[in-house]
Amino acid sequence: MRIVSLFLKKQLLSTQIAYRNLKTVKTALPKPPVPTLEATLDRYLEYAAVVAVGQRASLATTHDAAQKFVRQATPLQEQLLEISQKSPNWATKFWLPEMYMRVRMPTPVNSNPGYIFPKVKFETQEDHIKYTALLTRGLLEYKNLIDT
Repeated sequence: MRIVSLFLKKQLLSTQIAYRNLKTVKTALPKPPVPTLEATLDRYLEYAAVVAVGQRASLATTHDAAQKFVRQATPLQEQLLEISQKSPNWATKFWLPEMYMRVRMPTPVNSNPGYIFPKVKFETQEDHIKYTALLTRGLLEYKNLIDT
């Protein structure tokens, strides 16, 4: 019994030390920067271009909407900058509740935005295969953009 007690005390002590070290590391991390509005929209349009391959009209509509949004978004960007000044991580206020706390489903699959797709009703198996092929193509094209 003494051996188990000694082992547990060692485990507790090492856990306390690790926790203390973790707290130090956490506070030593710099605040994440707030991306500029232009950088955010450029990145959004880059993603949209990958998704809308072969759909020029749809991509043009998305681009126009982004340009209109820029005119209205300056106050939102200023609010985001204020939040970043007052908190250690500006994204936590939005990301944590939306992606983890409100979702009442299993977290690993349902909280990863890479898995969020609209529900599609396929008429035939061929439609399903075409959709999967287009999705795979888009992912590979985006990977190619990142790699080159």
